Amino acid sequence: MIAAASRKALSILLLIIAPLLIAGCLEIETVVHVNRDGSGTITERLVMSKEFVETMQEMAPEGTLADLYNEQELRDATRGYGNGVTYVSAVNVETEFGKGYEATYAFTDVNNIRVGKKPGRKANDETETGTGGFTTFSMYPGNPTQLLIHWPVSENRSENTEADETVAKDRAISEQTPEQREAAMAMMQATFKEMRISMHVEVAGQIINSNATHLRNNRVTLVDIAFAEFLNSAEAMEAMATDKEPTVADMKEMLTLIPGLKMEIEPEINVHF
Repeated sequence: MIAAASRKALSILLLIIAPLLIAGCLEIETVVHVNRDGSGTITERLVMSKEFVETMQEMAPEGTLADLYNEQELRDATRGYGNGVTYVSAVNVETEFGKGYEATYAFTDVNNIRVGKKPGRKANDETETGTGGFTTFSMYPGNPTQLLIHWPVSENRSENTEADETVAKDRAISEQTPEQREAAMAMMQATFKEMRISMHVEVAGQIINSNATHLRNNRVTLVDIAFAEFLNSAEAMEAMATDKEPTVADMKEMLTLIPGLKMEIEPEINVHF
C-alpha cells in the first residue's frame, strides 16, 4: 500500500496524461533543439506498432499501400508551431517496434514557437491560438545564454476542463465493484501497453546549470512515459480512484516510486548554456 501523499500525486499525474491516451500502439517523441542564436529545429517522430501497420495495410484498397504519413498534412500543420516555423522534411522510419515517420521543422526564433501539451499534436484550429496548454520559450542571449522553458503545469486544476472530466471518470471508477475496476484496469493495460510518449528540449552547447528535474548532458526531458512499465505499477493503478490535490513534494515522491515515468513538475525550467 503506497502512502497517501503518493496516491494524491498519482491522481494529478493521471489528469495530466489522460489526454495523451490517443492510441495504444504508438511511440511518439518530440525534440526541440535550440541554438545559441535562438534558431533551431523541432523533430516529431511517430512510430506505429507492426500489428497496427499490418492492419492498415489490410484495410487499404487492393493493390495499394497505406501511407504512413501525409506530407501535405505535415506541411499544413506548420503554423501550429507558431510564427517563423517552416517545414523541412519527413522521412520513413522503421524500428523493431514498427514503422512510422520523422518530420523536421525549422524555426528562426525560439521565443515565437509553441509545442502542444499533447506530444505529437500541434495547435491547428482557431480555438488553440493562445499559449495556455502549450510549452513556450523565452531566451536571453549572453555568456552563458539563458533559456526559460514554460511548461504548462496548471496550478489550479479546477480551471482545467479536461482534468475535471477525468476526475469525474475517476470517481466513476471508484464507485465500481473491485471486479469491475480490475477488468477496467486490465483493458487499459492491454490497450496501452505498447505506447510510449516523450518530449525533450536540447540545447547546442554545454548546460552549466539548470533546475530541470530530468537533465542529461544537453537534454532536458519534460515528459517520458513508458506505459508498459507505468501500467504494470500497482501504485499507479491504485491511484486511479483518488482526486486529492498534491503538493510539489508529493509529486517528487511519486516520481521516485513509479517506474517508466519521467515528468517535469516545475512550471518554469531555467537552463544556462
